[in-house]
Amino acid sequence: MLTTPLGNIGVISCHDYTNADILKKIFAYDIEMLVVSSFNPATRLFMQYALADIHRFSCFVIISNIANYGGSGVFAPFRYNGPKRASLSLGGALAYTQGETRTYLEVDLPISDLRRLRQGKSSGADLFEDSTTWTPIYPSEEFLSQDQPYGKARLEKPGCLNTVDLKEAGYVASAYQGEVVVGVVQLKSMAMEDYIENYYCISCSPNAPRFIEAIRIQLRFLAERLRSSGQKLDFLVFPELFLPLGLEGELKIFAREFNTIIIGGVEYDPQPEKLDDPQMARGVNRCFIYVPTGNGEVRRFQYDKLTRSQYDARTPAADGRGWGRFTMIRGDRLFRFVYGEDWAFSVLICYDYSHFDIVHRINRDQSQAMPPEMLFIVAGNPDSQLYERCCMADSHRYYQYIIMSNIAQYGGSGIYAPLKTPGRRQTLLNAGVGTEGISITTLKLAELQEARKDPRISPASTFQHKPGLFQMINADRP
Repeated sequence: MLTTPLGNIGVISCHDYTNADILKKIFAYDIEMLVVSSFNPATRLFMQYALADIHRFSCFVIISNIANYGGSGVFAPFRYNGPKRASLSLGGALAYTQGETRTYLEVDLPISDLRRLRQGKSSGADLFEDSTTWTPIYPSEEFLSQDQPYGKARLEKPGCLNTVDLKEAGYVASAYQGEVVVGVVQLKSMAMEDYIENYYCISCSPNAPRFIEAIRIQLRFLAERLRSSGQKLDFLVFPELFLPLGLEGELKIFAREFNTIIIGGVEYDPQPEKLDDPQMARGVNRCFIYVPTGNGEVRRFQYDKLTRSQYDARTPAADGRGWGRFTMIRGDRLFRFVYGEDWAFSVLICYDYSHFDIVHRINRDQSQAMPPEMLFIVAGNPDSQLYERCCMADSHRYYQYIIMSNIAQYGGSGIYAPLKTPGRRQTLLNAGVGTEGISITTLKLAELQEARKDPRISPASTFQHKPGLFQMINADRP
């Protein structure tokens, strides 16, 4: 790390940039610029890294690669090409070369704007409205002034990451566990007004009966599909803040019949009938994990969101301008679910996934040799392209399947893995904006585990070359 008049500059070489442990150490020094010296043909992968990192670390990323491969670029945590809906792949890149390009780039870096953003001098709605020249990419919570950060120290406490052994909990996996079948839900949520006017208890909205019936229809259709085909379904994942509490009984029936682990974000509890002040309301953004057991019981585990995004716990402002905010109770625990020594998975809620420390903690618990094979993201996020880039980057850095469920209004639900598949690399599933449905995909866990162990990936393998993290992990293996 270099401390210069221009700011704190981190320098990292090529393959080290794929190593999440090294990256964590570098960014402990409050880096404002990260320079990546590269000699690598994987230019698209490194672009995905950069676009994920400008968001999570709120810094500039500068990649210098040889002209034979291209991929040199300058990436900033701002959008310059239009409104917030603009494509992140363009909006986060000040300059980017493709193919065998010989070029000299001269790019002005708005360091003062970056510091203004990071020092919390732009916060809340102003973060996106007080500049006509750039729109910030919403940073992780530690760079915002309107809230207390989620607390890095809390992540290091021994009790923060809870391990649940599914076998001990009574879960009995069906069929061959070298492969698991995952259903990803992308359906339209209720309107934002239904959330805000009812303190995020969407069941309290007069529009709730129609919405609840639409979910029931989808569950019935899926159940008939599974019964007629005989196909198993190991996991079913819903978006953030999506499931009404009144559907719990039906979800448990589904989980029990098909031996399916159901993961889904649920609404806030109802508020007292009368509140003297809307800001007196209290709520929890949470995810329920329903686990069927061999004795017919369905156990429910609850993970509460650690961070608060710009969309959480809002009320209409008293003056009719912008948004008010009510109390959101923060969680203090993460979960890793393991099926004996066969496989493991973890779950993160939307904005928690924006925080590198949280993602690193859930993947790099020192009591476990390997990151979980699967990471589920329950999202309700309009910046689906940003999260897609994060999913692609993390699927390679941690060499795992990442499964994201987002609402249909925003799209972007998908499954990502370190694969060299025909067509879009790393992408097993990607649902577009407005598309509704439940997509089912098979994840080949045994092949992923074998690729993790291999000293060298064969050129004929369907898996990408391993990141630096796994060279370190495998060096410690007997």
